[in-house]
Amino acid sequence: MGGMYIRYVTFHSKYYKTKRLLVNPRVTRNKTAPKQNQILSDLRQAIVTGQYKPGDRMPNRHEVASRYDVSSFTVQQAMDTLATQGFIEPHGSRGTFVRPYPPHLCHYALVLPFLPDDESARWSRYYTALATEAHAMQEEVDRHRPGTMRMTVYQGVDGHSDSEDYLALLQRIETQTLAGVILKVSPPLIDHTPIMTDPRLPRVAIMDRHYVPDLPTVGASPFTLIDRGIEHLASRGRKQLAVLTCSPDPDGIRRHVANRAAMMGMKLSPYAVQHVDPRCPAWARHTVHLMLNAQQVDRPDALLIDDDHLVEHGTAGVATAGLRAPDAIDVVAAANFPYLPLNHVPVTWIGWSVRQTLQASLAVIDEQRRGRQPVQMTEVPTLFGHEFGLGGQVGNPPVTAVSPLSVVPVSSTISG
Repeated sequence: MGGMYIRYVTFHSKYYKTKRLLVNPRVTRNKTAPKQNQILSDLRQAIVTGQYKPGDRMPNRHEVASRYDVSSFTVQQAMDTLATQGFIEPHGSRGTFVRPYPPHLCHYALVLPFLPDDESARWSRYYTALATEAHAMQEEVDRHRPGTMRMTVYQGVDGHSDSEDYLALLQRIETQTLAGVILKVSPPLIDHTPIMTDPRLPRVAIMDRHYVPDLPTVGASPFTLIDRGIEHLASRGRKQLAVLTCSPDPDGIRRHVANRAAMMGMKLSPYAVQHVDPRCPAWARHTVHLMLNAQQVDRPDALLIDDDHLVEHGTAGVATAGLRAPDAIDVVAAANFPYLPLNHVPVTWIGWSVRQTLQASLAVIDEQRRGRQPVQMTEVPTLFGHEFGLGGQVGNPPVTAVSPLSVVPVSSTISG
């Protein structure tokens, strides 16, 4: 681990030193730089800072050429680049205008740490759900108000490899063509990159708790899911609880479950909280079978599965143990709505809305973009399937995604 850390720091210290001038928040005159780049930087900065607002007419080529003492051709090259980047659009003899929805106000990035074909099985169902839901939101906006907003999904951004998406994201940050970034990646992995250090860039992280100073967080508490799940099972008259978890803190989960079960009048045997690595979910079948088999003295009549990676094999373990649900046992299973995992016995779904998570993230970015201080932790509510409006089994999303996906979130609004 020490060697990996040294390579990581060395790479980023070198890389960031060479790139620091490219992401400097102040665009300064550089006499050695081509005049075209200077014009491009100055005009772009004038748009980003609001000197020229959406719909405003830009100065014409002759005005700019006179100001910088260059030819109209040089100015036109800078203008063409601004148009390509999405900041301006020509309107013939009327002139050139700032676009109604320039990228620094409406183009968001959703950043994921791994690739769908990652051989180490680190790709998560949640990454697929986020990318898939973002794409669904784009389709809705394309139908109702096309062209107003965009979000691009960047995959394989892990802070220590030059993936194609990572380099494309750095280019977006450098050219100020993003309204903000939504990070579903561990912040320490990228804390020495412009993704975290560029002061101009609004950012928010999707995590279950807030632990990085000055990085607003959107997420759902796993303890809320556990509490509501146990309360539901107790309301069904169940007395003997079992829990299947993949929490990185199984001891903390065990203590919390024991306290909540006692409060609800349920029993919890010492063996009845089991941890299964989400990268090896097939072991959930054997684990649940052991917890629920007929030879157990205190055979559970209630099962809570707190992660969707474990649902398919966990419910298969219920069936293998010979228990009929919901007659002999009630099962509460986690999901990221509306993307349900496969289940082999009837379950009560509990989880979080992927769309609400994306919408809350966009709202936090927009607060920063408008110069306001957002709350540091926005909790997404924990819902049962019927509260989400789930009518029945929803088709499972594929465990692959196209990189990058261009998607348009519907939640945010553009302020002038």
